[in-house]
Amino acid sequence: MDSYIDSEQVLYTIWEMFCRLKQSTPDQRLSGYEAGRLNTFEGPDYRNAEFELDGKVYRGDVEIHLKTNDWYRHNHHLDRRYDSVLLHLVWKDNAETVVYNSERRPVITIDMRNFPKLLPGIGPRCTCPTATDVSLPDEPILQQLSLYRLHHKIADIKNRLTNLPIEQVLYSLLLKQLGNPRNTKNFELFAAQYTWDDIIRLKKLRVYTLHYWQKLFLEMGGLREVRDLVYRSDGPTQSSLYPAGFGYVSKPDWYLSGQRPENHPAVHLKRLGTWVFHLEGNSIYYPLKQTLMHRLPYAKLLKNVYTFFSPPLSLPDLPASKQMPVWGKSKCNELIGNVIIPFFIWEANAGLNAGFREYLEGFYYWLPSGGPYTCLRRFDLWFAGA
Repeated sequence: MDSYIDSEQVLYTIWEMFCRLKQSTPDQRLSGYEAGRLNTFEGPDYRNAEFELDGKVYRGDVEIHLKTNDWYRHNHHLDRRYDSVLLHLVWKDNAETVVYNSERRPVITIDMRNFPKLLPGIGPRCTCPTATDVSLPDEPILQQLSLYRLHHKIADIKNRLTNLPIEQVLYSLLLKQLGNPRNTKNFELFAAQYTWDDIIRLKKLRVYTLHYWQKLFLEMGGLREVRDLVYRSDGPTQSSLYPAGFGYVSKPDWYLSGQRPENHPAVHLKRLGTWVFHLEGNSIYYPLKQTLMHRLPYAKLLKNVYTFFSPPLSLPDLPASKQMPVWGKSKCNELIGNVIIPFFIWEANAGLNAGFREYLEGFYYWLPSGGPYTCLRRFDLWFAGA
């Protein structure tokens, strides 16, 4: 297995799996609970991880290296930003090397080769069960795993609907997909703070310009200063801009580095403002349900979803070659597989509509590239020796 470990990114996967599966080392010295948030900036690799070490539960930062002496080679012992590290994980531990932070306090080092082996045949970042864990023995393994994944999505939707109305759940899931992969939680937080009811209330006040909606969403996301908004005499009062209980999504929470211009959170917020500006009616649910009830072939379904979510986009700060629709066809395909079909399967189950549920499940199995099978087909056998 050593030959497969050639980068710290692979060790990140092992640590995340260790925590996701709530595993412990054979000597029970270390148990993982939460891997923490992967830090893409300077400083420790994972922030706010939760783990149990020597019988005591800790929440703090984790640093990961291939070798123990990488701590000194990277000058972490001189860098105060690494004084918060509570756990140092390495693939090859030199027991004679003890690492210290800038305050000369020792940092506990654990050899990751002692971690339990991952499930054979299951690649990194996947917690799907083996075929024997799914009670569908007559179906192909990939189809079983796909159905297992689908049921997890449906369970998540059911849980959300216990506390939120249908429109808000769909809105939150759409924004989560818009923020994929790095800003999903931030966009969900945005949806919770600036709800669908708030948006509809603003739309009913008066007709605002496209430019106004784009700047409004940038401001609400904390990516534009309040003073940059132009309040005209025919515009809304300040009280109508800020629904009760609304708070900013603070700027440091956004992942901004390493983003292509069209994937920057500010651009996505402008996309959202553009979609709201062009939206007819006040519902997400009914147009989608009407489209699915026709039981269209995939190409026509994708076209209808694309038409609903993707009015023309005009962003003056992007060149013409980079002008993109609000949700492109690839993103609409993800919406169909990750949001729309799971949501309406839940509704079919709740309404005891077995025929419609079977139709949607069959549709889900055979979505084209980008659908539920893609990650399974692309697994690298990094852990073939496990």
